[in-house]
Amino acid sequence: IASKALQDGLRATQRPPRRRQTSIATAPDAAPPAPTKPKAPLFEVPCSDCSECPIRDRALCSGLPKSAATALGRIAHSRRIPAGQVIEGPHQTMGSFAVIISGVVKLVRTQHDGRQQIVGLRFPADFLGRPYPTRNPLIAQATTNLELCCFSKDAFETLMLKHPRLGQSLLRRTLDDLDVSREWMFLLGRKTAREKVASLLFSIGVRLAQPGCDADCDQTSLEFDLPLSRHEIADALGLTIETVSREIRYFESQGMIGIKGRRSIVVPNLGTLRGLAKGEQQQPTELPPLTEF
Repeated sequence: IASKALQDGLRATQRPPRRRQTSIATAPDAAPPAPTKPKAPLFEVPCSDCSECPIRDRALCSGLPKSAATALGRIAHSRRIPAGQVIEGPHQTMGSFAVIISGVVKLVRTQHDGRQQIVGLRFPADFLGRPYPTRNPLIAQATTNLELCCFSKDAFETLMLKHPRLGQSLLRRTLDDLDVSREWMFLLGRKTAREKVASLLFSIGVRLAQPGCDADCDQTSLEFDLPLSRHEIADALGLTIETVSREIRYFESQGMIGIKGRRSIVVPNLGTLRGLAKGEQQQPTELPPLTEF
């Protein structure tokens, strides 16, 4: 009997202790952890005072009455986008409208087989987006770092109904874009390679210049950073990279432009570049006499 009791005691000492199981039910008074509030993205913050906006006099809100401009400012927020990021496309919507504060956006049209064409550029003070539910066939991509002033689509479309001047301002800009597109069609179809490159440099220089310089200023010198690579310039103009490089070297040798670093362009006389872009430095072609049919 003594030996059996000794064996039972050894078994008890070798048996592992039971773990005490706890559950939420054992502590009914314990409060669940408080949910953490998600942090707002660093690239999206409320807009500051609109009176300090650098494109105030050129943007969509410049021609609006005070009531409409104030209402538009209430729904605005600032957003920063790095260079190379796709903003919007056929299968990717931005979720809001935007006015470019700084930077350049390229609009690209693609084919299913991979072919693509840059069909337009958007500069500071330009509007991005299409009001009302429509499919956008173009890809909008940042060619430089961007700062945008964004508006919720629903809120913006509601303001268009309450303030007709906002819709009228947007319509005027749409018609201006249509004129630019027609000029681009003429550039691709009828201008020489030299005129194409000159036209693009002239257009970019004027749009990136300080306010007050227009397309007809002759004696104004400009300096700007080219937002496109030579490959993108060739893609936009339907030329080869070799042709683009040759024409840029020609402009530099003739003193029409100066190049600083990789992207900085200096135009000592904008009128000279404008004349070349419009074909004014070439002899006009004589038209054949009209014949009666």
